[in-house]
Amino acid sequence: MYRDTVTYGMGRKTAAVPNRAFLLFIMVIGMYALGSVWFILNPKDGINSGPIFPKSHEPRAMSVLKAGIRGYLEDEGKREEELRRQREEEAIKKQQLLDEMNRNKDAVDDFVNRAQDFKNQKRWEDAMRVLDEGLAKFPRSDKILGHKGGWYFDKEDWNKAAEFFEKAHNENPDDFYWVQNVAMCLNKLEQGAKAAKWLWKAYDVKKSMGLLLSICDTQWKFNDFTRYQELIDNIMVESEQMFTRGEAPNVNPFSALHLPYNLDQLYMIARSQTKNLNDIDRRKTETLPLPTWDGKRKIRVGYISPDIRHHAVGIQIRSMFEYHNRSEFEILVFSCYEGSSHQDEIYQKIKGDIDEMVDVWDVDVEKAARK
Repeated sequence: MYRDTVTYGMGRKTAAVPNRAFLLFIMVIGMYALGSVWFILNPKDGINSGPIFPKSHEPRAMSVLKAGIRGYLEDEGKREEELRRQREEEAIKKQQLLDEMNRNKDAVDDFVNRAQDFKNQKRWEDAMRVLDEGLAKFPRSDKILGHKGGWYFDKEDWNKAAEFFEKAHNENPDDFYWVQNVAMCLNKLEQGAKAAKWLWKAYDVKKSMGLLLSICDTQWKFNDFTRYQELIDNIMVESEQMFTRGEAPNVNPFSALHLPYNLDQLYMIARSQTKNLNDIDRRKTETLPLPTWDGKRKIRVGYISPDIRHHAVGIQIRSMFEYHNRSEFEILVFSCYEGSSHQDEIYQKIKGDIDEMVDVWDVDVEKAARK
């Protein structure tokens, strides 16, 4: 009779919503109730085989109700027919695209692989030339469109990257990867509400715990609480299933504190995350010598942080570096945030106040230490 969902976090249940069948049932009962009242108020001698209410004596309310029911059923039939037609058209388009992709798979992969090779060699213009050649031959290839978006993403042109990722998604809506990349670009552009919508779109295509946590992080960052209760419910349902299997969801332990986990669950998450960290003690790495100072050159001071960006830490320290005595100290900052943007205002502000900014997020621990 009602669609009802147990919810977490707020400690309440989603408001019950009557479905259409139940409403129709109530309407029919109401119609018969009106008829019964009319019959009691208008008794007749005997009961003939004709209709209980001759058309000329039928209550107006009943006529209106019956007309409304007929109209509703006709509209529902038309809607169902239209949805069926749309589903058939979408299925045909998907099959046509799939057939085309299968026929041209090797040729498309060749363009993509050659472009990737050029990118790995930092030959950016050659990579773009190959991608454009591929699109001239296969303009509807989501792979080539997506890799062109990747080219712009690597060059930190978030708008163009989002444009081509969206084109790739339009050609292949079933691949949530393109949707996720659009959201990533919108995050870079500080367009949190749009990013969350695209992540929800990706989740509708392929449900996963990772996407739910990405949506959660994005909405927290931008104080966007659209569909928030649904989001928390889904995260907790997925988490409960994992806990039942003896597994822990891949949630940042600090973020987990803001979710309705109990203490045992928080412990399992923290323990799991600790095991996932690289155990540096077990690595056979060379011990680097301590730096020496000859008493003449400037003293080198290095700061390392994943928050040299638009982040609470970055906001707090962005003006600190300009007050160092640059005549006696050489200041270096090592940024180890994977998504570090050279276009980030705080990143650029700090970079302008120091001697050298070094990105180490994609460098091995030992190589980073040697820097």
